[in-house]
Amino acid sequence: MTLQNKVILISILIFFAAMGGSTLVTTTYFADEYLAARKSEAFVIAQTLKTQLDRLIRMHIPLTELVGFEKLCQEAVSEHRVITFAMVVDLDGTILFHNDPALHGQKVRTASTLDALSAGVKRMQPAVINGEKYYEFFLPVSESGSQATAFIRIGFPRNHIAERTQRLALYSTCIAIAAFSIGCLLLVGMLKQWVGKPIARLTATITQIKEEGFIEPDRQVKVSSQDEMGHLAAAFNEMTDALQESTVSKAHVDYILEHMLNSLVITDSDGIIEFVNQETLNILGYRKDELVGKPFRTLLGPSDEWFEDTISGTSDSMKAIECFYRSKAGDTVPILFSSSPLPLKNNRAQGRICVAQDM
Repeated sequence: MTLQNKVILISILIFFAAMGGSTLVTTTYFADEYLAARKSEAFVIAQTLKTQLDRLIRMHIPLTELVGFEKLCQEAVSEHRVITFAMVVDLDGTILFHNDPALHGQKVRTASTLDALSAGVKRMQPAVINGEKYYEFFLPVSESGSQATAFIRIGFPRNHIAERTQRLALYSTCIAIAAFSIGCLLLVGMLKQWVGKPIARLTATITQIKEEGFIEPDRQVKVSSQDEMGHLAAAFNEMTDALQESTVSKAHVDYILEHMLNSLVITDSDGIIEFVNQETLNILGYRKDELVGKPFRTLLGPSDEWFEDTISGTSDSMKAIECFYRSKAGDTVPILFSSSPLPLKNNRAQGRICVAQDM
């Protein structure tokens, strides 16, 4: 997984954690506040009905003889869509007035409602009516001015709060997702510009140095930013400059090897020729492609056996041994031969370097 994808994944996890926590807190707070607002509204509506009912009572008209108050109940329901029902009930639960005139004279049989009527005080409580969940509000009405003789009772469905809360959560989520999507696009663009491109330049330079095997002069990673990526590129450039000053370039080494006055042959661990310099070709009359990839014994006569230990990769260094090379034409070339194993890798010699001076 790329660094960019990791950053985006972390951002997504942070977003969902933040959105989940924010939505939970917001919806909980909103549900409480919205319920409190609806509670206040319901009691205001109930108080309005009570005020109008008190005005009629002060005219010394008994509640049972009042006519037309159901119209005020109907207006309360029609003008406030949150309200489902509005009524006046006596202490026995008999409906005196209702926004639905068909329910006049019926009795409320819900136990929680009867308990609220018997308490005789202002109250809000949850209730279940005909299988539906409601919040119902009770406001006492007194004919004599002291003890309650009836109640204004109004209610609205509890799922109204849940619906509004869910709607708020949906709106908040949509807005958050839209903002997060825009943020992701900006994040991807900034990561590509500030992280992706500098890393790509640095990687390309490292790969090129690895393939070439040496550091060319003025090999620099061009990153102009002053952030951590800029500091990394600057440190890399300082390192390549220091390496150039303390090491010899491959081209310089190749030039030295090619122009040695003595023959130079390098073999692998199996005695296969990997490199010959120009002096070897001059002495023996071969072309380079005629020797590279061939066994070292190609340079020797059929009766020469001294080279077996030399090319096996197990012998120690050999110094100034008088022996012979065999030219391409079959001529014997007397040489002063020296050989040394190349540095070990995995406890095994990688090959040998052989130097011969034409005698």
